Amino acid sequence: MKIKTKRILIVVCVIVFLCVISLVGYRWYRATWRYPYSPETRKINWPIDAYMYAYAPSMETNLRLGDTVVRGVITSDGVESNIPDYDGTEYTFKVTEHLMGATTPETITVCFWGDREYGVAHPYRNDELVMILSYKTSYDVYIPTNDEDCMFAVMPENSLYSFSTAYCFTGYDYQPAEDLYTGILEASVNIRDNPDEYEDTFAPGDILDGLLDPQSDILAPLESIVESAS
Repeated sequence: MKIKTKRILIVVCVIVFLCVISLVGYRWYRATWRYPYSPETRKINWPIDAYMYAYAPSMETNLRLGDTVVRGVITSDGVESNIPDYDGTEYTFKVTEHLMGATTPETITVCFWGDREYGVAHPYRNDELVMILSYKTSYDVYIPTNDEDCMFAVMPENSLYSFSTAYCFTGYDYQPAEDLYTGILEASVNIRDNPDEYEDTFAPGDILDGLLDPQSDILAPLESIVESAS
């Protein structure tokens, strides 16, 4: 009888151990898995032919309209936005690096137009992204300033994936994240060196205000990052 009881206890312990291991493994997977983006399967759900750019796609366009440039991680699944008259999906985003523009809280809400089937391309939980964002004060949310043109995934090996199909952005595919930083810095310097081309920008963001002010130290954080990476 004692032998049978011992065997039962062993079986129970093994089952409990396997359950714990499975739970820990699932939580680890859930906390670390990143969507395997591939440029070969890139698609944009938004009907781009129905959208009229105010300015041609470029890093300068993104910066002149944006409020902040950040790197961070999506930490939630998408939920329907409560913004009136805006069919969007909101995600929680943990900011790990502030590159330029207005400072943000450590955790922010980022809203993408539409849902995963119809709208701006949507990220997944645990995606690491570099984004140029605009802040909507009335709703305390951020949106990608120029939709996919402002969204870059940083893959586990630190190589980039551009959500945009524009050639000026797809050139960053498979390149290290530091190359994107350099591209943002070069576009910023171009704006600062040519103020006449940008000072009449319609609905400019906080970034442009800083770039057009020669006394502003808006480029200091990014310059330091790029210099340390070189």
